This record gives sequence, structure tokens and C-alpha cells, in this order.
Amino acid sequence: MYLLTTHPDEHLLKTTVIHILKWEEMVNDNSKPYRIKKESYLWEVELETWNGFCQLFNNEFDLYEKTRSKPLLRDYVWRGHRLNKWKLESSFDREFNEREDLKELNDKERIKKREDISNRHLNSFAYACRGKLKDFDLSIRELKSLLGKSDEAYEKCLKENSSKLNNGNSYNIVKVLGDWINKGILNRNHIWALGQHYGLATPLLDWCYSPFIAAFFAFEKENNKEKDNKHRVVFGLKVKEVAKAFEEPVNGYQLKYFDPMSSEHLRLINQRGLFTIETNGKDIEALLDDTYEAGLMNENNWEHDNPWLIKIKIKDIPDTRCSFLHVLTAMNINHMSLFPEIQGAAKFCNLGIKLEDYARFRGQGPS
Repeated sequence: MYLLTTHPDEHLLKTTVIHILKWEEMVNDNSKPYRIKKESYLWEVELETWNGFCQLFNNEFDLYEKTRSKPLLRDYVWRGHRLNKWKLESSFDREFNEREDLKELNDKERIKKREDISNRHLNSFAYACRGKLKDFDLSIRELKSLLGKSDEAYEKCLKENSSKLNNGNSYNIVKVLGDWINKGILNRNHIWALGQHYGLATPLLDWCYSPFIAAFFAFEKENNKEKDNKHRVVFGLKVKEVAKAFEEPVNGYQLKYFDPMSSEHLRLINQRGLFTIETNGKDIEALLDDTYEAGLMNENNWEHDNPWLIKIKIKDIPDTRCSFLHVLTAMNINHMSLFPEIQGAAKFCNLGIKLEDYARFRGQGPS
């Protein structure tokens, strides 16, 4: 259905498409066991089975080459949510937004307060880490990429800090972490990424390049305490397009992404991951929706069949979770492959307590 109207603001296009809704009812179509709603920059999908999840990507995406009619799968990054009420917001912003003393602040005061607390939080982590992360070493190439400086400035920086650096081809970052952050030498996002790896509440939101890995994180845990939860959710974000659109502030908000270079982030490497960071703390879904509704998003920036955000809602029932996890582990997507530490082996085996024939190895025998 196409509905045209005249926009009340004269400086915007007089005629704007305010709703471009395309529903494809597929409940009775075994070849496409899902429903999809395509609305401007957003796709919303509902499905119930593993078969529906797979066919969604087979039917609606180009897997190899770009065409005009379908989005290219590799243009998107993905994230899985166990609960459908969870927002696309960082752990730091969840903690920040729960503070009762901040709810009376206006937007400008709130943004300033968030920035102050974020800076203090990062510096506290840097100093608290001293002596605790002795194995966090970076190669010369990685260190140079973190510094983000010219060759001349890079060499000068190394010379000035030579007494604090390890000998050889690697450098212990932690010994100079706090000093370098304060001087603006070290990219703060890489320190956030290190903290995220160890459980620090950060303004980063982690994503992965595989929708199947995202589905694993959506289904790995049971929802025994959330009986009213109707769907698990897998989000897809056309990250480069969105970051480019918000490279300069839009209504005061920016969104960036980055992929840490440090080899310390083994989980991120195994999970084919990267991070987004929203500078003023608004969740991504609300940011895109508000920007579009306010008429600040130029529709020429995206194609109708190439959405910026995809929201896949999967019915949350035990049989669906069981089928997803069994097929995903057959694809070698499980705790063992995604978590390189012993913790991954332990989590993998724990799932096998309730999921019959899940955590079994051919060589271990019948017991």
C-alpha cells in the first residue's frame, strides 16, 4: 500500500512517502514460512522455525553478488537478543539510564553528564588494570594503528615512552595505559573493547558478521523467568551505510563502528565480531526511527529493498530453541568454537544437561 501526503514543513519535500508498507503473507506457503514487512529503511520479519530462518536469507538476500532488488548479506552485521524487550543499547547506557537522579535532566544536561561519567569510568578502568593485564601485548603494527598518528609522531611517541616499554617487538600497554589515554595518544575505543572483553560496562554494542552466530546468542540461554517473552530477536544493521549517514551529528547524535586490532580479543575474532558506538547514548532502533519520523533522514540515502535495519522475531518456544541449537552446533557454532577459553568448554557441556544428545563426542563412548 502506498500513501502520499503533503509534509507540513515547507523546507522538506512537499510530497513524502510516509508509509511504504509491503506485507507478504506466507503462513500457508511452505516455500516461504515467514512474514515480512518492508517499511522504508526497516524490515520486520516474523517466523517460527529454523527452516523459516534459513529460507529468509535464501529468498530475500543476495549471498554473493549485488543486485538492485535484494540486499547483499555481507553488507550487514548481526546481533541476537534473548528477550524481545531488550533495546539496541550498550551495557553502559543501560546502567546510566537506570539512575533515578538523572531522570529529571533535560537532553543537553543528560548528554553532558553521560560524557563526564563515561570519561571517569574509562580512566578508572585504565588505572584499576595496572599490573593485572601483563599479557596484553600488541605488535608494532597494531600499536601504530592504535596511535593513529603520522610516522614522525609515532616515532616521537615511542622515544618519549621508551623507558616504560618492554624490550623486543611487543609492548606492555597496561604500564602506560592511563597516561596515554589522558594524553589522547591511545584510541579510547580500543580500551573500551578490552574492558568489554572482561565484563566492563561500556558504551560499545557488539555485533557479528554472521546471522547464524547472532541466532546462537539469541537462543543460548533459557527464558524460564521471562514467561511473557514472545520472541527471540536477531537484528541486522547495514553498518557502513548507517555510520556514513551519522558521521556528522544528526540532530545531535552520531554513530560509529570499529573493529579492534588487538589479538587480545580472541572471542571477538572467533565470533567474527565488531563494535558500534553511539556517542550520546540513544539506542540504535530509536535513533533511526526518530531521525526518520522527524524528516531528517534523506530517503535517497537508502534503497527500499536494501534496509538499514532488519528485525527478525523468532517465536520463543522450547522446540524452536532446541532445533536452533542442535543445527547450529552441527555447523560448529557453539560455546566451544565461540569462546576459546576453558569457559567455552564448560558452557558447551552445561547445555548438554537439558538438551538431549547435544554435548556428546563420538570418541567418548555410550556413557
